[in-house]
Amino acid sequence: MILSIDSALRKCGFACGEKPKLIVEIGILWSDDKREFPEDRALSMVDDMDALISQYGVKRIIMEMPAPQAPAMHYRNKKTGTMEQFMPRGQADYGVACATIKNELRHRWPAIPITRVRSDQWSQQTKKAAHIAAAKLLYRGYDPNQDPDGDAADAICLLALLSDPEAFNAALFAGKSIAKRTINPRKVGAAALFTGNAK
Repeated sequence: MILSIDSALRKCGFACGEKPKLIVEIGILWSDDKREFPEDRALSMVDDMDALISQYGVKRIIMEMPAPQAPAMHYRNKKTGTMEQFMPRGQADYGVACATIKNELRHRWPAIPITRVRSDQWSQQTKKAAHIAAAKLLYRGYDPNQDPDGDAADAICLLALLSDPEAFNAALFAGKSIAKRTINPRKVGAAALFTGNAK
């Protein structure tokens, strides 16, 4: 059994199953927003992950880690007069939360291997709409209306990446086409397209 986690600061998408077609539970884990520091918010979500690991006998975990972020903000140094850059606090807090989740899971469940994947690598620089389309192809029980931000969709894709890379690549390829509207899934039949690519 695999637990996949789409890590974030305020909420984490998750999927638990052996393969995308054999998912037993998907959803969103919310952090305790009353907690001030990102580490504490992350720990509140790890408590919920504990329950999933115990309930389903999870043997492997895959989780998204942040890609290296280029500094995105600029300001003029009053002393030197030069433009300087710094990383926005939100990006830094996101990194802290992801690291806290990973380290705490390793501490609580040392026997369970954790596969980490960078957000820019596994998603292949595709947009959220492609992930949602791919998740619908991978798992028929996925309902985008209950996942407006696509967090659970990312978790489904991560689970597929670990358990069935060929199906993952085929679904993401089809998802890109659907999101870009280069194909009409109603006319072609998205399931048939996915089956054709995932020989």
